[in-house]
Amino acid sequence: MKSAFGIVRLSEHKGNRVVEKLTIEPAVKETLQEPDLVEVFRQQVSDELFKIWPQKPLEPGEYAVVQYSMEKLDMQVWDFFIAAGYGQ
Repeated sequence: MKSAFGIVRLSEHKGNRVVEKLTIEPAVKETLQEPDLVEVFRQQVSDELFKIWPQKPLEPGEYAVVQYSMEKLDMQVWDFFIAAGYGQ
């Protein structure tokens, strides 16, 4: 199974940070993953080293760098925050 890397914008639901929305289709027992992915550039530097960066400056808010697979519910998350006024 191949994994991918990306940046997601976190959302809030009932006081909790949400990394991705999951929709369960009961008729087919299938779970749909819906992360709020930011458009990024990706570069594989070596066998297990990747570089990712956003295509546009990130707006203030909470984000996470994620390693994920759309085939399996298994995501690793490293969160970070962009403060208002950063880089201005």
